[in-house]
Amino acid sequence: MFGVKLPGIGGLTGGNGPYQPPVAFHFDVRLVDAAEAVDAVLGKFGLTAAVDGKFTEVSGLSVTSAPFEIKEGGVNNMVHVRPNTAKYSPLILKRGLVTISSALGLWCNEVMFGKPTYPILRKNILITLLNNHNKPVIAWSVIGAFPTKWEVSALNSSDNNVVFESIELAYDRFEQFAGLSNPISAGAGIAAKLKF
Repeated sequence: MFGVKLPGIGGLTGGNGPYQPPVAFHFDVRLVDAAEAVDAVLGKFGLTAAVDGKFTEVSGLSVTSAPFEIKEGGVNNMVHVRPNTAKYSPLILKRGLVTISSALGLWCNEVMFGKPTYPILRKNILITLLNNHNKPVIAWSVIGAFPTKWEVSALNSSDNNVVFESIELAYDRFEQFAGLSNPISAGAGIAAKLKF
């Protein structure tokens, strides 16, 4: 999953001087139907980017693999430790409350409040961290996501904060890609590797 090496990361130097970690505030989020992922990463996005691709916060890109122990008979000074199945944390997307018609909102309504349908309508999510030239630095492709929780922030008459909505999603897995230079070729490469 993390096999793509970022150029210059080994010695913390890049082509233009010392390596600088990317900032966390400049990113892009794209959601697509799982069956149309190839078109999506090539730029033919199904959702309206002006509303459904803009989020103030993305969290939950986390995977753990709790090791399990194997005790060997007659060996009392150690136990064998082996990796276990990977477990992914829920992905949380946060944005200002959208009060107009939204494809993302319609999807959440269909999955969470509508008549149950099988298979569940899943979407793939492409999260891209951008540099100061709007070029992708690293990307995460979240596979087979569907909403499990929708929450609106507290309403309080004593302050003037923006109302936020948070959407929590479960998913099968994510893949990480580093050293990206062009969103179109990177998307094609991601699609080819993951075989959407």
